[in-house]
Amino acid sequence: MGIPVLIADDDLKIRNSLKRVLELEGYTIEEASNGMEALEKINSTPFSCIILDLKMPLLDGEKLFEELKILNIPIPVIILTGHGDIPQAVYFIKKGAFDFIEKPPSMEKIIEVVKKATSLYQQNLKLKKQETYESFRFNLIGKSPKMVELKKEIEKVASTNVPVLITGESGSGKELVARTIHNLSPLKDGPFIEVNCAAIPDELIESELFGHEKGAFTDAKEKILGKFVLANGGSILLDEIGDMSLRAQAKVLRVLETGEVEPIGSQKRIKVRVRVLAATNKDLKKLISDGRFREDLYYRLCVYPINVPPLREHLDDLEELVNHFSLFFSWENGVPVKKFSKEVIDVLKNYPFYGNIRELKNLVERLIIISPEKEIKIEDLPKDIFYYKPKNIEEKVKEINNLDEFLNEMEKEFILYYLKIFNWNISKTAEFLKIPRSNFYRILNKLNIKGETNEDS
Repeated sequence: MGIPVLIADDDLKIRNSLKRVLELEGYTIEEASNGMEALEKINSTPFSCIILDLKMPLLDGEKLFEELKILNIPIPVIILTGHGDIPQAVYFIKKGAFDFIEKPPSMEKIIEVVKKATSLYQQNLKLKKQETYESFRFNLIGKSPKMVELKKEIEKVASTNVPVLITGESGSGKELVARTIHNLSPLKDGPFIEVNCAAIPDELIESELFGHEKGAFTDAKEKILGKFVLANGGSILLDEIGDMSLRAQAKVLRVLETGEVEPIGSQKRIKVRVRVLAATNKDLKKLISDGRFREDLYYRLCVYPINVPPLREHLDDLEELVNHFSLFFSWENGVPVKKFSKEVIDVLKNYPFYGNIRELKNLVERLIIISPEKEIKIEDLPKDIFYYKPKNIEEKVKEINNLDEFLNEMEKEFILYYLKIFNWNISKTAEFLKIPRSNFYRILNKLNIKGETNEDS
């Protein structure tokens, strides 16, 4: 299907001529003989260009143009006008029309102008989608007390220029916090440069961060600008800073103190204005006591510490996160948005997610890709996601001093947990737990479990 273009003109001959020529150029053409018909089609079809006659019945071109502006529809409009109406066409150009063409229209001119208009619109659309993609991808999700507090901390420090030390478990969202600080800061229009210190060998980390001159060492075949210089006017994230060598730590400290970078092999220092953000999942105080991290650098970075909570501490946000990732990956993979059933959400809330939000994100992406249905159900989940977590086990230990009675209580709670997951379906529950159905019935009777059990539903 070609790029969609709407021709709105009450003159059938002109419509046919324009349609014939533009279809030969590969465009998909829709027609409207009056303004009302044109408006209906605009509301239902994503056109990349509109060729608009100013004089039409029911709703003339002038009023239709004004309606498009009110509705904030940014489709480029090419005005068709008679020779005597050129001043009016110029007026519409000033109002935002893309161009105007006199009647009878030159087909060469029509092809040229439509090509320019559709090309510009497609480029703008692509940029807008990219901006939407970026803002959607890097979005801090959650309304739980933990996340509300985290957002408050970010807002407090974002407007300053002090270094921030972001701590938290692997996969908890430290990079996202760093990006949010940058995006809310006065340096938001500058670059955001991320450096994974754990992924760069010790012998290359200094060159990576501070750059080097040509010939500074054996493999230095050309001059390279370091990440600090590339981040000038913006922010740099030193991710996994706990893995940085002591020598590189000393140079980072010097940059923080002087605002200057000295590339390897250079006698000149480069002045930089960079917001330094650091992130780690390690205990830096323990690394200091072990002699593996500089105490002075720690205190220079830790002007404002922020701790990102693990997912298990804000499970109230899990459903919102799942819906966010479902929308994102459905869009990215070009598939209809998929819903996650309540039973699936309940199972996920009981799973420990040691990999935190990163693990949840990867799971949702996998389910979006592999599941053929519109709704993700229990059957779609991988087996290892069914994680049983006993509730109130300490209270039960205090209440029950008989081992057999305690084991029966634990067994009952275990069975009830999975019965609820499978909507009290005996066959599915027994199959999942790998218990023969006849034995499963005996267990239910022994534990006096009664409920809305069923075989098929």
